Amino acid sequence: MLYVLATVHPAATATGDAQAGKAIYERSCVGCHGPTGQGGRMAPMLAVPPRNLTDQAYMGTRSDQQLFDVISKGGAAIGLSTAMTAFGSQLSEQQIWDTVAYVRTLSAGSATTAQVPSSTSSKASAPAADL
Repeated sequence: MLYVLATVHPAATATGDAQAGKAIYERSCVGCHGPTGQGGRMAPMLAVPPRNLTDQAYMGTRSDQQLFDVISKGGAAIGLSTAMTAFGSQLSEQQIWDTVAYVRTLSAGSATTAQVPSSTSSKASAPAADL
């Protein structure tokens, strides 16, 4: 009999609770990303507009691990926008996975593409912040 031992990275098996993630998103993310993921009240004040989280085309290119990393470490730590704050010191790993699960619901079934809110149209040439 042959046994194969495999090491599975914890992130590969992590799952989040979208309902719990919604509460975290509403508390920590809605200011920049908005209640629907298309931009919030802080968006016009940022040098780089926040990522449109309803954009299926873009969100489909991001793994759950990538979303986890940008929420945990912030944009600058992974070569993205400094406008995306790191939440790793404020949220537990499970809370971050919960947030990832909720963020996934924002683009599920949406046919929306990335759009720059009219209030930030002067910043249209700047790339959007990742999360």
